[in-house]
Amino acid sequence: MCVSLAHCNHTQALTTSISSDHMKAWITAELLQALEECKGKVSLDLGKTFVDCEKARHLLKFKDQVKEGFVYFYNNGTLTRLDLFKGRYFKLEPLPNFSPPTLQIDGIRMHVLKGFKHVFEYGKRVAQLLNVKAGDNVLETCFGLGYVTRALLNHGATVTSIEREEGVIELGKYNPWTADVLNKIQLIVGKAEDVVPQLTQQFDKIVHDPPRFSHAPILYSRKFYKNLIRVSTSNTLLYHYVGYPLHYRRNFMKEVKKRLEDSGWRVIKEWKKGHALIAQRA
Repeated sequence: MCVSLAHCNHTQALTTSISSDHMKAWITAELLQALEECKGKVSLDLGKTFVDCEKARHLLKFKDQVKEGFVYFYNNGTLTRLDLFKGRYFKLEPLPNFSPPTLQIDGIRMHVLKGFKHVFEYGKRVAQLLNVKAGDNVLETCFGLGYVTRALLNHGATVTSIEREEGVIELGKYNPWTADVLNKIQLIVGKAEDVVPQLTQQFDKIVHDPPRFSHAPILYSRKFYKNLIRVSTSNTLLYHYVGYPLHYRRNFMKEVKKRLEDSGWRVIKEWKKGHALIAQRA
């Protein structure tokens, strides 16, 4: 049995058998508690579908192995904890009420959750703010688990997405909410600051949703913003998550706005709830 992706590879996770059970399930402490109470339906795939709890009560045998705050993948008798080290520490973190999990990198959540009832709401709002429509060619600079990507696809866009962290992609293949997005987009593995200058196509919309400034300052630079201009059309809209640094006396949003406008973008809206700016090519 593989305890964590950090200690086993994908092949081992599918071939090491401890029972004759051939079902697949994503197990969390919340699921096991629901199976103990067994008063209705539960989800074995992080909220995609639901089944009667009686059909899954045999998973209670893993109660002593499943820790709070982790997601485990059970397949063909093998239980694998979905976290790993690949230069940094990556983890799928379960959310309550059988919701899709969020992503942690080195203990920091990568999704905007405060003020949103569901982890997908943020991505839906991004697509609305950009007025994404069928036929739009969209560039996404940071794929993550693909939750914003899902919203873009739901609006009929064609998406090219960039992701620098192979650990994120590996975890994403185990997340049912990410796996069904991966085969619908062009995913480029690499650093956005290296990939964008090499792109030859132009995009109608750009979603720039970088990590916080302290982790990727180059993605907040004039040089990078000018490279985004290079792959934009005359009417391209840019969504830029800015967040808020720990230096409370610093007006970081104002600094980013100035750098954008120095680089050829015109900021047309600030979305305070999402800590983001929407800009158009000037």
